Amino acid sequence: MKELQGIGASEGIAIGRLGWMESGEDTVEKKGITDVAGELSRLDAAREETIRQLQSIYVDALKKLPEKDSMIFQIHIMMMQDEDFTEAMRQAVRTEKVCAEYAVWEAGRTFSERFAKMDNEYMRGRAQDVVDISRRLIRVLQRKEEKSDFSSAEPRIVAADNLTPSETVQMDKSAVLAFVTRQGSRTAHAAILARTLGIPAVVGLGAGLDALREGAALIVDGSTGRVLVNPDGKTVAVYREKQREEREHRKKLLKLLHAPAVSRAGVRIRVYANIAHPNDVESALENGAEGIGLFRSEFLYMGRDSLPTEEEQFQAYKQVLQKMGKKPVIVRTFDIGADKEVPYLHLPKEANPALGYRAIRICLDRKELFRTQLRALLRASAFGNLQIMFPMIVSPDEVKAAKAVLEDVKSALS
Repeated sequence: MKELQGIGASEGIAIGRLGWMESGEDTVEKKGITDVAGELSRLDAAREETIRQLQSIYVDALKKLPEKDSMIFQIHIMMMQDEDFTEAMRQAVRTEKVCAEYAVWEAGRTFSERFAKMDNEYMRGRAQDVVDISRRLIRVLQRKEEKSDFSSAEPRIVAADNLTPSETVQMDKSAVLAFVTRQGSRTAHAAILARTLGIPAVVGLGAGLDALREGAALIVDGSTGRVLVNPDGKTVAVYREKQREEREHRKKLLKLLHAPAVSRAGVRIRVYANIAHPNDVESALENGAEGIGLFRSEFLYMGRDSLPTEEEQFQAYKQVLQKMGKKPVIVRTFDIGADKEVPYLHLPKEANPALGYRAIRICLDRKELFRTQLRALLRASAFGNLQIMFPMIVSPDEVKAAKAVLEDVKSALS
């Protein structure tokens, strides 16, 4: 038996056989060009397509991850739109007269290395994000379809040099027992996603991982960072007992799911769930939610080429309200803008969009969008206990204006 020591990135124990995942890196040749303007145009078009893909991944991620973790892909979109990164790619095409693929590869390598050398652990973890978006952009330029980098007839412990966030979130969870990687850190986005998905993970194993062959028997302990190679029967038995203890502990916690939350001082606390998609309701109810504290409605507007109709919105809200019964559901009107881009709305670019033209300010400026959503919400309110939240309010005047529009829509419906 051999022991490898890495960094425990996601708790849990896995026992199984190793399966190597092919590297997602594509070969890039340094090719010269003569039509600089045409190559820059090709690069810009590929960037737009990459952003559309990332928007789609974000919307899909919302269906299985909390918004805070799905936001990883909004960060990727912002990286793709970063002026310095974009200019580095364009500069390589202009001055070196190289193809767009090589310009992306060169800029991605440069920016990734900058992050990797930073003192802050969190910032070092962003190096892999740069690699992820660069690979995706290169694949778009090369017109290669999205590929699944790991498949197996039976669940395996997946080994890789490193894992990007998109590889992690798009992987079939049923085929994965655990992740082990040569590189990586606890603050890398792939490690964060592994914790959210409940997949044990050990990262930073270094060169020790290279000697492992396909199908090798492993034990992975995501809490301690230990990886045991070809363990003997006694060791396997010890870790199977640890797995059993973990399952028993979870069972005990599950019994408390629907118990009322009461503080030591006897104060009753109601526990609500945050959701970003109607599909999240079942999980909220299974885990004892007494209501929906925040239903983010942006998913209806993102990852598509046109506005959702009133009927589409009505059906989504109705579905959630019916499933929640008499329990309260607080729907936040769309918080679009800043990090939540909707290309077909053609929102203006701002130096600090997080504090600017977004959410309620878009609603009050483009009132027909607001009215459509409010009509859908009011119609759906007949099917449950609906409450409405207005996002990103900065003044009492905005509240008054939003309520005035709501009352106007209500009067028109009655």
